[in-house]
Amino acid sequence: MMIKVMVFIVILACAGPFFIKGPDGKPLLTIDEFMADLSPANLIPNAVKSAAERSAPALTKVYRW
Repeated sequence: MMIKVMVFIVILACAGPFFIKGPDGKPLLTIDEFMADLSPANLIPNAVKSAAERSAPALTKVYRW
């Protein structure tokens, strides 16, 4: 019984942003925004970078005291 209640609470918490209105009166999250966040480009950012971008070394500043 307790597990069913906990699962219900988790589902309700995940669905909440789709129904809760923000300051502008629109829902905090829409299906389109949610699906855009799940696109492969967002999940695997290195897959969409070109080979030149991946091989370029990152410049790092090192400060010594």
